[in-house]
Amino acid sequence: MAEAIVSRVLEELSSVLKEEVSRIINVCGDLEKLASNFQAIKAVLEDAERQQLEKGKASVRDWLNKLKEVSYDIENVLDEWSTAIFKSKLEKKKVCSFIPSPSFCFNRGKLLLKTAHKISKLNGRLDVIANERERYGLKELSVEKPIRREQTTSLVNLAEVCGRVKDKERIVDILLNEGGIYVIPIVGVGGIGKTTLAKVAFNNEKVESHFEKRIWVCVSDPFDVMRIAKAILTSLGKEDAVQKLVELEDVLKLLRDSIKDKKFLLVLDDVWSEQYERWGLLRDSLSSGSVGSKILVTTRKETVARTMGCTTLFPVEQLSEEESWLLFCQIAFLGRSNEDHENLREIEWQSVLDSEIWELEVAEEVFPKDHVIEKDKLIGLWMAQGLLKGTQHRDMEMVGEDYFNDLSMRSFFQDFEKDAIAGIIRCKMHDIVHDFAQFLTRGECLIMEAGSSSSIEGFNESARHVTLMIPNSSDGCATRIYDARNLYSLLVDSDGVGEHDVDLLKLFEKQKFLRILKSQSARINISGCGQLRSLPCRMGNLINLRHLRNVWTDCVEFMPKGMEKLTCLRTLSSFVVDSGGKGAALSELGNLIHLRRKLGIRGLRNVRDEREAEKAQLRNKKGLTTLVLTIGLTYHDKRGVSEASVLVLEALEPPLGLESLQIWAYKCPTPTLGVWPSWIVSLTNLKFFGLGNCVDVERLPPLWKLPSLESLCVSKIGGVKKVGVEFLGIETSSLSPSSSSSSVVAFPNLNSLQFWDMEEWEEWDYGSRGEEDIKIMPRLSSLVIESCEKLKMLPDSILQSTTLQNLEISGSPVVSSRCKGEYQPHISRIPKADIW
Repeated sequence: MAEAIVSRVLEELSSVLKEEVSRIINVCGDLEKLASNFQAIKAVLEDAERQQLEKGKASVRDWLNKLKEVSYDIENVLDEWSTAIFKSKLEKKKVCSFIPSPSFCFNRGKLLLKTAHKISKLNGRLDVIANERERYGLKELSVEKPIRREQTTSLVNLAEVCGRVKDKERIVDILLNEGGIYVIPIVGVGGIGKTTLAKVAFNNEKVESHFEKRIWVCVSDPFDVMRIAKAILTSLGKEDAVQKLVELEDVLKLLRDSIKDKKFLLVLDDVWSEQYERWGLLRDSLSSGSVGSKILVTTRKETVARTMGCTTLFPVEQLSEEESWLLFCQIAFLGRSNEDHENLREIEWQSVLDSEIWELEVAEEVFPKDHVIEKDKLIGLWMAQGLLKGTQHRDMEMVGEDYFNDLSMRSFFQDFEKDAIAGIIRCKMHDIVHDFAQFLTRGECLIMEAGSSSSIEGFNESARHVTLMIPNSSDGCATRIYDARNLYSLLVDSDGVGEHDVDLLKLFEKQKFLRILKSQSARINISGCGQLRSLPCRMGNLINLRHLRNVWTDCVEFMPKGMEKLTCLRTLSSFVVDSGGKGAALSELGNLIHLRRKLGIRGLRNVRDEREAEKAQLRNKKGLTTLVLTIGLTYHDKRGVSEASVLVLEALEPPLGLESLQIWAYKCPTPTLGVWPSWIVSLTNLKFFGLGNCVDVERLPPLWKLPSLESLCVSKIGGVKKVGVEFLGIETSSLSPSSSSSSVVAFPNLNSLQFWDMEEWEEWDYGSRGEEDIKIMPRLSSLVIESCEKLKMLPDSILQSTTLQNLEISGSPVVSSRCKGEYQPHISRIPKADIW
């Protein structure tokens, strides 16, 4: 833990030495001495951390704490210097671009002298710490070569395998399927049983007889194509031929020829690499195998599976409590009788109970146990603490994603919550990992509760990271928080808004080094402030701002002018176009080229010229995956829409990689106009599409060609009376008997379809020849129809669907009645059917 702050300070020292402060001889010398001491200390940090953990040396722990304290203090001095320089440069620009003011020069000199004095004192403290490393016998450890991960084999004792019966059956069924050559990824955290499951399937009798060749290769890291190819060839009995080959080209050709027209099963165990090029080389050589060949891959990373071209993952979940206990007994009580098992079951693990890790008080927690951690917010915390460094080609946010994924793969987190677009969005930390983190950060991180005397008494003024709990019923106060002058992060958790809320002005006066302020209090938060009417007019001055999360702020009527200056912005939840010219124009979005994930735009009916929409340059924002376009100022604003709005919508063409799109509060000005933007059908990666509160719109957009669309939600499309062939994007003439039925599939990947509050909708019919001429929604598993009072029938393709697992119909009396009558034989086949 100390290495993170030491490395960060070293990097900052190096940066400052390159700036003009290095011209001051005394300061430069002290800075160089600081850097030298830190380098010497950093060399022995690994030994210090090891002694603290393995030998429990309190003296070493104290030494590490003193090191972290002085490191934080040095970082604060450097931050003060950098902040002052930045502010003075801004002032210089305001006064004159070329002639500095006398006050500017005076303040700069005064600051240098003050900084030099502080650095000199800190050098003295660091000298003592550097000298103490010899007293504690701390040594520089030799750099060991990374140990290669243990190689696995296909051998397994089936009698010792616990659980996984259903998983094994599913894997075997997939392997025995006679489809083409494809990859089956088994994905899960380390130690969950992926390799064991692969072994069980590999050694299944039916699998053995099904494949002509079965090959097992342990891949690990790196993904060495030459080694893997040679291992496969050796399994095929080509060892002598392989030894004569040197070039990768020749090895891959031999591999291609050796498996040509053979039905093979290849297991690639423990794959880590996401480099598509390496996998591509191997895949091309394996493509000569016979139809029905399979490649079974085990990996901790979902991104690896996607790199290998897999769209469907086989996740391995935790064993049940009973299965876990059986596995534990099998290993812990090896060779003992069942009677011994029961006698030893209540054993006290004294060495574990005596560990200092359990001697922690509640006041030393950072996040409480079982706290739900938001992935994006956690990455934001890392960024604010200076733990992430971006590169020319990778943002800090992307580096943070990599760190999070690496920690997840190593079981640092658990209980993941996911969505269809962004992957993991929330998680928790295991209790044992939580306790270990507390042990390493004791004194730096704590929780305070207003009104709790024990919490306040345990308050350490040198704390850097504090969570302040303010119960609504608290009769105490939180004034001690202002005494902690060196806070880096403050998380305020308040049950309500009252007298105990933190005074922001006072807090900012006292806390010069605060990098993170997070609060559940409505007086501090931006997101979720339903009464907030405007954002600060000078927000454009925050030129380093990266994330503006302003969701659920529906009363905000415009964005402040100058938004175009926020060129570092990565997150902008909502952009509002106003009608009076007081705020930023839509075109200001054009400069925000780094926007990613989700963007919402409200008030599009106020844009009078499509050229302004074109200047927003949405198509060039490749990082956007979700776009919400609201024509009115809110989702429910149905006021007049001009013909210009149709052109504006057309001009707001999003990036082709968009995965989620919503269009709200649209009103077609004339029925004859082309209602929907032409670019919709080009969004081949779109997974979710939502339409809502669109009055006077008589036709739904032609969505049938979207190959990736998985979920479609349509609500309150007031003018639609019939959903027919136009919904499929094909004309009636194309449904002639001569058309090729094998080449036409409507909604090939749609699995969820919802219709809500379609007041005028009467007919849903694809024509009498629909099923014969076209495959319609072949993967539909869930259909919801609610409050569609005039709907008369369901199409045959829906009633005869063999994939439908869930059907919910309410507020549609005619259809509900037919479901209980003539449709009943079809409805009875659906596992879950709720008809009201």
